[in-house]
Amino acid sequence: MRLSLLDNRRNFLLYLDEDKVIPKYTVTWKNWDSSDLYIDTKAAEGGIPAYSGPTPTKPATQTVRYEFSGWTPSVVSVTGDATYTATFTEVPIMVQVQWLNYDSSVIKMEEVQAGTKPVYSGTNPTKPSSTQYRYNFTGWSPSPAVIYEDAVYTAQFQEVPNTVTATFVKDSSDGGGTLQTATNVTYGTTPSYTGPTPTTTKGSPPDYTFYGWNPPLGPIIQNTTFVAVFKDNRSYTVKFLARTLTEYQDGYALENDSWETVLSGDTYKNYTVGDTKNIALTDGTTFEVQLVGINADEKSDGSGKAKMSWIGKGLYGDHVMNNSNISGGWGECNMRTYLHDEILPLIPAEIRNHIVSVKKTYRTKDPEDTTLTCDDMLWVPSYREVGLTNTSYIESSGVIYSGVFSDDASRVKLNRSGSGQSWWLRSSRNSNTRQFGCVYSGGNEGGNASHLSRGFTFGFCTD
Repeated sequence: MRLSLLDNRRNFLLYLDEDKVIPKYTVTWKNWDSSDLYIDTKAAEGGIPAYSGPTPTKPATQTVRYEFSGWTPSVVSVTGDATYTATFTEVPIMVQVQWLNYDSSVIKMEEVQAGTKPVYSGTNPTKPSSTQYRYNFTGWSPSPAVIYEDAVYTAQFQEVPNTVTATFVKDSSDGGGTLQTATNVTYGTTPSYTGPTPTTTKGSPPDYTFYGWNPPLGPIIQNTTFVAVFKDNRSYTVKFLARTLTEYQDGYALENDSWETVLSGDTYKNYTVGDTKNIALTDGTTFEVQLVGINADEKSDGSGKAKMSWIGKGLYGDHVMNNSNISGGWGECNMRTYLHDEILPLIPAEIRNHIVSVKKTYRTKDPEDTTLTCDDMLWVPSYREVGLTNTSYIESSGVIYSGVFSDDASRVKLNRSGSGQSWWLRSSRNSNTRQFGCVYSGGNEGGNASHLSRGFTFGFCTD
């Protein structure tokens, strides 16, 4: 359509062409769930439609999240009404997994996709063995399962007791040889001998009978060899003339004299080392003691030597050297306190009032290989005192009661049931002083952990 206008002033026509009309269309932008995000109702034909709404979003699940990635179909020039739908890229959600050892140390840390079951890959965890136990890996706690958040798993172990070996043998003097070997003995338990009753080549029953084992059967914590012990049942007649005829005529006999007589003045000079005498203890029991020395022990006050030294002929009972397996020599041990607090009061006052404190040496390993001295009214003997002078654990000084203890047989002590038994010595035995010396049931030198209950006897000096 053309319009013409007459300009009266200039006398010319102005012709004006109307602009061509451009069509308009509707472009709709939808989210993943078909909800409208933005609608443009004036999208010009031939133009590229532009999205002016908020960035499209899609809710995450437990295992993935969604990142907006574009539109479908691809955006093209407008030719008519059009609809575009938002598209998204799935991004897996990752969670952290920690694998811990028994001590909470981190073995491995990794990320896995949420909604999956973590699987440990690597060398199986380990836990150091102890003296008594070893540990087998059994799995994880909690048990791995499908997870949707960070998780921590701790290694689990089964406690398995260690085992030791017990070997039962005969000494070469009895014919020698291995009688039985018990393997896989659980740590800290007592092995069992199930073989035939041992016999000795020294003779046949009833002259020689099997008596037991050295060391005595008991809980073991290391490979241990038990040696068969045999009892000589043959009878012997031995006569001793302990005193001169004059002394017998004077009427002194330690066994028959009263304690008042024994402990008065210089009467002690009439007695002989090796003589024995009973004490009627205040608990109603009787305990036999043996005279082991005359003028042998130094008194603690420095006034000279005690007149008489005594040691139990047999064993009083069983006790530990320490209440637990701890370090510490005679000077700090529980047995020393027990003798002074519990046993000393049982001795009748007529004897107790004559007991004097004497200097006693004992070996300790702290400091290294040292002989120390303490003052005691009651004591258990030492390696040195009972004549075990060939051991490396002997004290470097102190009395030796050689008049009584001359060989293994002289060191055998019976318990109140009449059976031979291991008994404690006050000498420390090993490098950490947790083991004290003892005399085994056969009278030979040995040692035991301080917290084990073993037989004991005690000694004292009178003046």
